[in-house]
Amino acid sequence: MATTTRPRIERLYWRAGFGALPAELNTYSRLGVSAAGQNMLRPSGAQLRPTRAATVGGRPIDPFNEWGHDVLWWLDRAVRGRHQLVERMTLNWHDHFAVSNDKVGNNRWMVGHYWALRRYALGSFRALMHTMLRDRAMQMFLDLANSNKADPNENFARELLELYTLGVNNGYTERDIREAARALTGFTFDWGTKRFGWDPAAHDTGVKRIFGRRGNFGPADVVNLAIAHPRHARYLCLKLWGYFTPLPCPAATLKRMIATYRISKTRVLSLIHI
Repeated sequence: MATTTRPRIERLYWRAGFGALPAELNTYSRLGVSAAGQNMLRPSGAQLRPTRAATVGGRPIDPFNEWGHDVLWWLDRAVRGRHQLVERMTLNWHDHFAVSNDKVGNNRWMVGHYWALRRYALGSFRALMHTMLRDRAMQMFLDLANSNKADPNENFARELLELYTLGVNNGYTERDIREAARALTGFTFDWGTKRFGWDPAAHDTGVKRIFGRRGNFGPADVVNLAIAHPRHARYLCLKLWGYFTPLPCPAATLKRMIATYRISKTRVLSLIHI
């Protein structure tokens, strides 16, 4: 049995993670695929495997002070991570949100971005999206910081609808983007002190119309409206499906995913059990 199970365990670790160590293959070849799957879904214990951390030129990786080491630090965690599905989903979310240090220009904020993605890797997408709204790297990457009522920046509003929650041209209009941008004003960044904040005087408190609804919407309202949109669940479920397989999602499976996603209140882990 172990002979036939081992290739399945190995495939699971490559499909849902970044590969298994020989000892892990041996262990789960004996315990079975179900045990390996449960370990993926509900990991416990230390985050990192008991293997030596990577070095550069004989020195430890320094993600805060060395150029490019934030990427090496992340790669090292992916390779040494015991919680493989969590690390894989963290990478998937990084692809979903696509924040780049080429624009952010701050390793500490990018490492903080990693921890935010990891915290909600298998959790509530709604909570993750609200966290991204206030994430320092995200605020710099999509110009949320210092977008004010006199000159609303549309970058985050556009990406929120096009990439994060609905998909390109999928149930929203240019007016929705403009109105969402108004609702997203008020976040600040002080270049001298490098501090992020919120300025009520910079926020547009007027009535906005988004998806046909009117209200004095603020930043959190925009996220909630996008996630409540009837086309959101299908878009996100298909996106998650595509991260694990190139095969088309069967219609019946997609229907169950959408229903489960909504019933679970956007909990990602619930979809993986289907």
